[in-house]
Amino acid sequence: MRKKIGIWFELAFVYITALIIAGFSTVIVSLGGDITTKIIITLLVYVVVTAIPFLIIILRKIPFTQLGYTKDNIGKQLKIVFFIFCITISFVVLPLFFGVSKEDVLSIKYSSIWVLLFYLIYDFLFVGFGEEFIFRGYFIQRLAVATKSDLFAIIFSSLLFGLWHFPNGRNALQVIMTTILGLFYGFSKYKMKNCSTVSVSVAHGLHDATIALLSYFLL
Repeated sequence: MRKKIGIWFELAFVYITALIIAGFSTVIVSLGGDITTKIIITLLVYVVVTAIPFLIIILRKIPFTQLGYTKDNIGKQLKIVFFIFCITISFVVLPLFFGVSKEDVLSIKYSSIWVLLFYLIYDFLFVGFGEEFIFRGYFIQRLAVATKSDLFAIIFSSLLFGLWHFPNGRNALQVIMTTILGLFYGFSKYKMKNCSTVSVSVAHGLHDATIALLSYFLL
């Protein structure tokens, strides 16, 4: 019982810290005086958010295999990426096809091709791999240990994932969509053969990078 309570306090600390950083990220980035400084700060924000659960995992000596990382069948892990990506990006492409406003579906139009290039790399590596490490890796594993239920861990971590997007965008629709996205990634990891945290990380990164690319050309 004491161990479970300790895990819940640990989860609360990690999540509240991540929520605070997300809420103030725009303000923090705006402190940069030029584009280069803003880019560095943007990267550092994600590094800090990811570093907190990473350090806890190292200190608690939790094997990364328990977070869904494995070298076994890496080729098959990557093959499943295409299927996952096609499913998730359809929720972006289909609304556009049926006439939904581009501003409601896409993100923002970047000021130059160089800024776009940065965000393509940033979305793929930092957002895709970082967020999946936190929510489909760390949170799912710790919640499963605390509750002895993979189903609860998937659902609750997805809710946390969705709500984590609210402070920055303050968009209820975004919270709903990212919660659904989190559920899909979580169930894919547990139910699809050869799907791992690496698989959903690559798929997530491709998803966000594609939205950035569509935004640049369509907005």
